[in-house]
Amino acid sequence: MKYLFILLLLISGGSFFIINSLEPLRCDDLIYQYYWLPERTHSLKEPIDLCDRIDNFNEAFHSQINHYLVMNGRFIIHFLVSCFCGFLGKPLFNVINTCIYILFIIGCARLLDYKFDLKSIVLISILWLGLPIQYIFWFSISFAINYLWTSTALIFFLILFRSRMQKRSDDSIIKLFMLFVVSFILGTLHEGISLPLTGALLMYGIQNWSLQNKTTIAMTIGVCLGTMVVVLAPGTIGRGVSYMNNIGFVDLLNLKLDVLRYSKRLYLLLIFVFFFFVVNKVLIMKFLKQYQLLLYFIFIDFLFVLSVPHYSQRIEFPLEMLSLILCIGLFLDSRLYYKLSKTICVLLVGGMLVHMSMTDYYIKIVNNEYTEMVNEFLSSPKGETHYRNFNIPKLFASYVPRLDKNVERDFISFVYNKEMIIIEDK
Repeated sequence: MKYLFILLLLISGGSFFIINSLEPLRCDDLIYQYYWLPERTHSLKEPIDLCDRIDNFNEAFHSQINHYLVMNGRFIIHFLVSCFCGFLGKPLFNVINTCIYILFIIGCARLLDYKFDLKSIVLISILWLGLPIQYIFWFSISFAINYLWTSTALIFFLILFRSRMQKRSDDSIIKLFMLFVVSFILGTLHEGISLPLTGALLMYGIQNWSLQNKTTIAMTIGVCLGTMVVVLAPGTIGRGVSYMNNIGFVDLLNLKLDVLRYSKRLYLLLIFVFFFFVVNKVLIMKFLKQYQLLLYFIFIDFLFVLSVPHYSQRIEFPLEMLSLILCIGLFLDSRLYYKLSKTICVLLVGGMLVHMSMTDYYIKIVNNEYTEMVNEFLSSPKGETHYRNFNIPKLFASYVPRLDKNVERDFISFVYNKEMIIIEDK
């Protein structure tokens, strides 16, 4: 089974690499090619210098200092984005992003204590078929680093923290300091992960204080301090105030309804917990104890998503991702799985392979559409382009990103200094 798991991992990684290679620089990536200005100006949509493309690490570093002051506090994340968009290039990113995706799958398996067996094979298939808005893994460099890379870092941190909790003897001073630094860096990556993680670690630490040791306390403090760096950034605060000043009560209420509408995997987890509480209390009590920290994260992240004054499905990704992982853990520990394990495995793996091949096909078509639209826009004196709308089956909608007629059009218009006029054929 180990070799079958490795084979399937390589196949999914290969398909993932092909998809990455098909995607051009899009959306936010167009902006992050350029140097960020130290303050927002009224004449620009984004505070960047279109005459100064980022060419080296030094420029990327200083650009992100300005970005930290005017946009948001994700310094490390957007430093990497600037480097890849500016001078490291998409081909290198495609390779590294594929490796991160493979690590993401391995991390999910280790988080559930699977040893690359039949359960791990099922896990690969369900993750591909069940994760929300899958396209954020490859749609743009910015999206992938902000969500796939940070989610992978979160998963491996949770595995590391669990191992330190189970360790009875204290770590050396050097190892303690290194784990503190790693935890601090994790806290600075993305407020959508670090804020709920900070709350979860504090709640978990208080409830299990007798089990804490110097290492877990140092890791908790590291995450808390890193979270302060990203949350208290002038750019983060400024964006938050801007969101609050530009949204009415009705719009805010609609955003909260969107949160409730899209939290499908969270609802599935709640249904699973209730069902197994009724039919198998021993299993559910073991589950609640084993994944207490993850459940705290999900709870606090749900409150966080409800509280922010704006919404996109990307905000819910960590919440929905961990909910799905725990659903998989519950399902694969149930009697139903043990009775039908081989049948379920064959069906899921077969479905995943077919779905992957079709995803490659549709992404190639849609990216050709995107290239044609941009080329037509650039060649038109008036900036006109006809909107291509190849009919994509709903089953692939969250895997195949179309050109956004609002946000992405604005990015293209801004970068090329020419308004894009989209003509929709009747």
